[in-house]
Amino acid sequence: MRQLPLYNSPPKAERIHSTAAVYYYNGSKLDTAHVTADMEYESLMQRLSDTPYSRQTIFQRYMRRINKALGRPATADVGTLSRMLSKIKSATEAALSIKLDKAAIAAPKFDSLTLEDLNDAANYAGLQSWMEVDDIRATRMSEGHAAFSANGYGLCQNYRNYFWCLDEFDDEWEQVYAIGYTRKALYTTLFETDVAFFSSEQLNMFDFNAGVDSASSFSTESDYWDHVKKQLSVLPKSQRIRDPSWVRRQISVLLLLGESASNPKFLSTVKDALAELDVLPSVIDRALTVRQDVMSVRVADPLFAAARGAAIYARWKLEGLGDCQELNSCFEQRRREHERNGSVADMVLNSSQNLELR
Repeated sequence: MRQLPLYNSPPKAERIHSTAAVYYYNGSKLDTAHVTADMEYESLMQRLSDTPYSRQTIFQRYMRRINKALGRPATADVGTLSRMLSKIKSATEAALSIKLDKAAIAAPKFDSLTLEDLNDAANYAGLQSWMEVDDIRATRMSEGHAAFSANGYGLCQNYRNYFWCLDEFDDEWEQVYAIGYTRKALYTTLFETDVAFFSSEQLNMFDFNAGVDSASSFSTESDYWDHVKKQLSVLPKSQRIRDPSWVRRQISVLLLLGESASNPKFLSTVKDALAELDVLPSVIDRALTVRQDVMSVRVADPLFAAARGAAIYARWKLEGLGDCQELNSCFEQRRREHERNGSVADMVLNSSQNLELR
């Protein structure tokens, strides 16, 4: 059975692990490994989560090129990221008995964690990155967007053709709320999207005082869970202030991430917090229900959800023409095909006539 190379979902803002998954050509998926992060990596994630993006100076760009030319990590941060990638690469190579050479990386969307750093870290770890600056799909894959696809959302039948894929979706975007809960942190992400891996603006909240290990720092257990509940409401409430029209929209997809997301008390707190935000019970229950067939259901293991989403992206990237640009005449041609055949799945078009390389 031929298999795709492994695709990782490394940076997570906690010390416990980094995860990886593989997507086989027969459609099956395998969660391959999770690796413990060191204190240096944890410190880096905490710093990046609270650091705004700043453009590199000419001197910093120069030193970056010098370091790479000398075979060193481009920056100290790249070195820390690369060591984590090397650990997860080694663990999965051992699990699969193959050599890995390429990876798609899902990571928290910190402003200061750049695609250049992620790609340089992958290169230094002996991996090429599937993420490209000029790709028409996502150039940065957040954990939330990866989990969106891993849970069965935004996946199209015609993924080998990006533009046919877009045609399978209407203009109604999902309002997605992703919640991560680990021993070190509580983090939430709010964004809207329809097609998997399509980049969109998102809001993020990271609280390193709300992870499982922080409970003992509160006066009572009740105080801790009150704090968690309050933090779960921060992004939806701020979005209503930021965009008054959002009040008319509802969170339609709830995603869970992190190794502690199955904690019963946490799940109960999530239900209470979102019920006060008028989120439909069906949306909450769908996210909290465990099912078996990951390819066709709406729930993925929170521990490996981001890794599985990255694996799906790599599969699409490998089999689809991701670096092509559509001719102006294509939309009208596809519309006529839709009317004639009744569905996108029935379309048979010559890609060489419809696409031109950028």
